[in-house]
Amino acid sequence: MTAHTDDALGRMRPTDADVGWWQTAALAASVVIAAVVGLWSYALPQVFFDHFPAVLGEWVSQDGPYNEHLVRDHGAMYLALGAASLAGLW
Repeated sequence: MTAHTDDALGRMRPTDADVGWWQTAALAASVVIAAVVGLWSYALPQVFFDHFPAVLGEWVSQDGPYNEHLVRDHGAMYLALGAASLAGLW
């Protein structure tokens, strides 16, 4: 991968030609997944605890007693990761 200097601080950034469409699609998918899981966990912690992952069974509720603070922190972490991924798209 070739990179060039494009700012006053001398940071190396990849050119648009170096980033493939599948890399952009994967990053966009991670934004969507982080938003869904993060909002679900942060906004509805009890529902998230009882039913995540909805399709594959109930994994979180099998791990110990409900802790709202822990589940909301999990949601906040996913929202932060989604924001970082969104910044990567920009």
